[in-house]
Amino acid sequence: MSIPSENYTDRVILFRGDVIEYISICESCMDLYISAYFTDDKYKRDQIINIILGTHRVTLESKRQMYDYIIESNFPDDWIKYKPIRKIFQKIIEERNVIAHYSVEANTNNDGAIIFTKYKNVKSQKIYSELDQKNLIKNIIRCGKIIIALAKRWHDI
Repeated sequence: MSIPSENYTDRVILFRGDVIEYISICESCMDLYISAYFTDDKYKRDQIINIILGTHRVTLESKRQMYDYIIESNFPDDWIKYKPIRKIFQKIIEERNVIAHYSVEANTNNDGAIIFTKYKNVKSQKIYSELDQKNLIKNIIRCGKIIIALAKRWHDI
C-alpha cells in the first residue's frame, strides 16, 4: 500500500469533512424533531437530546428509524415531504459510515477517485469517483433541506 499524495489527502479531508458535517446537521434536526414530538417543554427536549439521543448507543440509523416512524404515524403532511428522500437518506447513512470509518487508500490512477478500504477478515473497498462524490454531497444537501424544513415546525433554526 502506497502513501497518499498531499493533494489526494487534502481532497479526502475535504470530502470526508463535508459528508460528516452535512449529515451532523441532519442528525441534529432529527434530534430536534424527535424530542419535540414528546414534549413542548424546551428544557425537557434538551434533556431528551442530551440524555437519550446524544448517547453512543443511539445510532444515526436508529434515529432515522424513530424519525420515520414518528412522521409516518403522526404527521401525514410531513410524511408527504419526507417520503421521497427516505430511501436516499438511508443509503446516505450507509455511505457516511464507510467514509467516516474506513481507511483511505492511495489512488495511483490520478483520476480524482477516492478509495476507502476496510480490513475485516477480507479486504473490502469502496471507490468514489469525482461524480460519485458530487452526487453524494448533492443528495445530502437535498435531504438536509427537507429535514431542516421539517424541524422548523418546532424550532427556530
